[in-house]
Amino acid sequence: MRDILLALISYGAAFDSALLGLWLAARWPAPGWKQFTAAGSLFMGMNVVMQILIS
Repeated sequence: MRDILLALISYGAAFDSALLGLWLAARWPAPGWKQFTAAGSLFMGMNVVMQILIS
């Protein structure tokens, strides 16, 4: 079960990173750093919660 959760977190993190990269690429001349910071904070918070749930 733990291996499945780790795989889900890994794939989820990769998917989130890809979406964040696509968003940044689409808005590159003026990415709106407040939104970028909010999205990054949400991403990090989600990963911390998932790590706590696994351990």
